[in-house]
Amino acid sequence: MNLAPIWLLYTQKQVFEPLLQSTLTCPHCGCAKVETMPTDACQWYYECSACHTLLKPETGNCCVFCSYGSVLCPSAQLQQQQ
Repeated sequence: MNLAPIWLLYTQKQVFEPLLQSTLTCPHCGCAKVETMPTDACQWYYECSACHTLLKPETGNCCVFCSYGSVLCPSAQLQQQQ
């Protein structure tokens, strides 16, 4: 019995690494800025650097990155992997 294919699957298991950069786009003025997402908590507020509007998550989203970002926050990315 050849166990090589099973062993290869076991040893080549990939560890998921979430993306940590996201481009936040202000819905009021359209300003887009690349930001680094925190890995230990959701970010509930973000002040646009152009128009100074305070962004808050839309209903149903956990943070501003899930609402206005090009990439979901790390915790949402992790949930999608499961």
